[in-house]
Amino acid sequence: MIGGTATLVGIVGNTLLFAVKGTVGVISGSIALVSDALNSLVDVVASIGISYSVAVAHRAPDEDHPFGHHRAEPLAAL
Repeated sequence: MIGGTATLVGIVGNTLLFAVKGTVGVISGSIALVSDALNSLVDVVASIGISYSVAVAHRAPDEDHPFGHHRAEPLAAL
């Protein structure tokens, strides 16, 4: 796996945080906790995007990209 163990741990951890914060926030009626849960969800989406871009950046050069795919990482950072 190109993304690495740290990325996978981050995705799993933030997914659990999203689930717990979201559940407790809805049950308690806490808008702050629900918004923090959504922040954790955005972190999951960002981690998946970065992991994918790193995998793309490590692809070998091909006919359409003779110099490789290294620019995928800065694009994902945007």
